[in-house]
Amino acid sequence: MNRLDINLALALLFVLPSLARADVEDRIQWIRDHYYATEDASLDRMVIRLEEGGGVTELVRYRDRHGDLAKLAFTSGGDHGGVTDTFYFHEGELYFVFQSASWWSFDPDGPEGSTIDHARERRVYYSGNDAIRHLLKKVSSSDADAIGEILSATDNRSVSDPEVESRLYRKGRELFGITTREELSRHVLEN
Repeated sequence: MNRLDINLALALLFVLPSLARADVEDRIQWIRDHYYATEDASLDRMVIRLEEGGGVTELVRYRDRHGDLAKLAFTSGGDHGGVTDTFYFHEGELYFVFQSASWWSFDPDGPEGSTIDHARERRVYYSGNDAIRHLLKKVSSSDADAIGEILSATDNRSVSDPEVESRLYRKGRELFGITTREELSRHVLEN
């Protein structure tokens, strides 16, 4: 290998990762722009709700002015907590998932009957079916009234959890086609 080949190889070794990072940052910016546009848009909504066994499952489908599915909010929960997964779509492509979960547990170190509240937010950014960024924040507090403020003040951590990322992606794709109570009920029973 001559000196020119070595210099070219070294240049590519440093340039290609920075180009890949630039592509990811461009995609993240595209996702944020579409997310905010969706949140600001006037969307038609259709609610499908199941109440079974003390728990509630709800799927809210949001369509844009062209009739295209822009987002889905899937909520499930019961007495001890719940989770809402919000899936964002553009031209049928899932590009972002925001998950918000809260639950409580008894405090093993506190007086009898005392509880600890927990909250978690997860943000997963996709390019195609690949997660390109996964942010997580999770907090706990014995002060139920403060949990929202604590969560807001907590920074996101960048994480990698391919199992969660692919599960959320599959879930969004499965929910995409659900339009009736029967389909939602079948989905809940199968998952």
